[in-house]
Amino acid sequence: MAEIAIGTAQFGLDYGIANRHGRVTPEDAERILQRAHERGCEWIDTATAYGEAEQTLGKLEATRQFKICSKVGANADGDPSMLRTELTESIERLGTTIDVLLLHRSEWLRDDRASAVRKWADEERAAGRIGTFGVSVYGPEEIRPALLAGVEWVQLPLSVLGQSWLQDGHIDRLHDAGVKVQARSLLAQGIVAVAPEVLPDLLNSVRPHLKVLQAAAHQLNVTTVDLALGFAAQTSIDMMVIGVETVAQLDACLDATTRSFDVEWADFACQDAQVLDPRFWPAGLRIAA
Repeated sequence: MAEIAIGTAQFGLDYGIANRHGRVTPEDAERILQRAHERGCEWIDTATAYGEAEQTLGKLEATRQFKICSKVGANADGDPSMLRTELTESIERLGTTIDVLLLHRSEWLRDDRASAVRKWADEERAAGRIGTFGVSVYGPEEIRPALLAGVEWVQLPLSVLGQSWLQDGHIDRLHDAGVKVQARSLLAQGIVAVAPEVLPDLLNSVRPHLKVLQAAAHQLNVTTVDLALGFAAQTSIDMMVIGVETVAQLDACLDATTRSFDVEWADFACQDAQVLDPRFWPAGLRIAA
């Protein structure tokens, strides 16, 4: 089974189009991490772009019990010296070195800066400031073989509603290239847990697939979150990034990853990959309560 990383965007931002609780308080973040540790989780996923998340993590005692995956370079403009500065500031905030460092945007490896960025990553590894190195992506066009040179991890979006990375064989290709895969957005930013009728018009093409997912969950006497995380747990990914806002949500999510379902997963897949891509959502998009 894939390892589980606790996603921390909610620790620093009012994150997610279905977020009902707002930003997680430091006190609740400590409780979430402590409970996650008790249940065997070993990883935290964070980023310099997640508002106050790294500052919060650096102040929490529970953070010391985890390995850290963080990201730099959300702003893809500039030169590699920006990445060095950003990493230094990240390490200072967290109070620890980074076990897995990801580039937040693949643009750093898609132009004439690529060789300099790889040289910088090699230097950071040699200095012991990072362990392994990778990149966070949105679409398959970002995983060309040339881009993957020197990349040990790729973080990508995957959900029971958005299965294209799996169905099109891209995850297998990454593994064949010796690259480990982290999957984020397993609940499609909470879409899997809401009623189809409250989806904004922009997500109309998702609505029939969500209805099918809810019908299947009802028949199995489980929740749509159970099915969504059960789907992820039955794939070949190496790490699941799960973001929660409460300890109760954490327990429910971790319980769900241990369940196995005999269903046709393809029945729930929306083929309109762009509609689930937050790059194409207007700023501030929210699902009504």
